[in-house]
Amino acid sequence: MNDFQPTDAELEILQVLWEKQPCTIGTVHEQISATREGEVGYTTISKQMERMTKKKMLQRKKEGSNYLYTAVPQEEAVQQSLSERLLRTAYKGSAVKLAMHALGQNQASMEELEALQTWLNQQKNTPND
Repeated sequence: MNDFQPTDAELEILQVLWEKQPCTIGTVHEQISATREGEVGYTTISKQMERMTKKKMLQRKKEGSNYLYTAVPQEEAVQQSLSERLLRTAYKGSAVKLAMHALGQNQASMEELEALQTWLNQQKNTPND
């Protein structure tokens, strides 16, 4: 699952699971309903999670009368895959263009700018292979 590209709906479910796993469909539904504008049905979440289980994105384990779900892909692996795709497709491989666009969209805090400067300084001092 190195090149995992979840749909928006799958990613929304994965984000809940990464934060709260293991959890039931009801917990996922509650979390998504609390953050999403508009109504989302319990059955919709249930069906999506069943499809994700069949696709081996989720694992489920019976506990009492409920199933507890956990995400199979790690959050960092999904972030890496999505960011690589975005970089490749939208920014023609230019990490600088991506970073400048991202930083230009919102006002970065002083702490974020200092962290970025620290990272840039480390990159300058790292020998290229």
